[in-house]
Amino acid sequence: MKKTSKVILAVVIVILVAATAVSTTFSIISFAEVKNMKKASEEESKNNEQEDDFENVLIGGQYQIISTKNISDAYISGDSSALNDEDKKTLEVASAILDEIITDNMSVYEKEEAIYKWICENVSHEENGTVAVPEARGIVDRPYGVLQNKQAVCVGFATSFRLLTNMIGLDCIIMHDTGLGHSWNIVKLDDDCWYIVDCYMDADNYSPLYSSFNMNDEYAGNSHDWDASLYPVANGTKYNYIESHKVKLDNPLELMKEISNLYKNEIYSGYFEIENTVENEAIVSYVVYGMESRMNDDNGYANFATLHNDGAIIVAFSYFIYDFDDTDTPGFDDPNIDYTAIDEKLDELFGTIDDDYYFTPGGLIG
Repeated sequence: MKKTSKVILAVVIVILVAATAVSTTFSIISFAEVKNMKKASEEESKNNEQEDDFENVLIGGQYQIISTKNISDAYISGDSSALNDEDKKTLEVASAILDEIITDNMSVYEKEEAIYKWICENVSHEENGTVAVPEARGIVDRPYGVLQNKQAVCVGFATSFRLLTNMIGLDCIIMHDTGLGHSWNIVKLDDDCWYIVDCYMDADNYSPLYSSFNMNDEYAGNSHDWDASLYPVANGTKYNYIESHKVKLDNPLELMKEISNLYKNEIYSGYFEIENTVENEAIVSYVVYGMESRMNDDNGYANFATLHNDGAIIVAFSYFIYDFDDTDTPGFDDPNIDYTAIDEKLDELFGTIDDDYYFTPGGLIG
């Protein structure tokens, strides 16, 4: 073979080897990239799945948040054929409630408020009592039992509010705290803003009515904690009930006169804003405690919530009147009963009542 031919052959071999090496390198890089892309895609898919399913969690270790979308979709479409028997019954009861409280001329906000009020005024905190519907006995965490028996744990309040608001076309999802111990709602209204609602907190006069209705993040942060990355930002103000109904006071001592006037005129709710200073905070706490202890009597009791929003102290007030059925509940003023003798015997057997507490028909008040 000629020398020139050997050189050419050597060059060709080098080129082929180099090309093979480069091709192999490209293959290795390509495989690694594909592997990483696949892993990233799987993680993204998993995260998206978790985000889509973030409501489906266990609260308090025993109450499962489950979807009711099939029921609200059936209501909107008018076709319930795909629902099982329990969901059909839920749809029937929920539809009857909406027929009772919703009219065509209502605004979006008025419809949402009607649903909130119905739940707060008709559903009680679960107390393991007798239920009205035997087949729904013990179901306190989903609308099937809640809307029929009118008793619920927080999950039941939240799933029922979500169902009814979804049925009227509102975007509403369930929020839960970071410790998975409590759940509530966040709803989007026609101003394109989100609002936080906790029916459980406002039911049974646990806190003043509307004090947990259509809150922004700051209001809700007074009593709730959550993973903000999971939920929309609640920054609406237009339909924030307390914001639109509060009265601004220059002096925290004015609270006494304002609430006294409400009470005397049988207006049993009010909302007041006071500048947030250390001194005002102390005065508000003392005044609220003083009013609360003096307004609790045989007729009813006062309920206060102190919140903070945008550098202000917000005091929410409501007064709850006992509603006793005289045919079932004995009075405490029967002239034929010697209450003094009974009290003396109670003191003898159980000791005297602490001066800071006293008994009312509604129970021991502190």
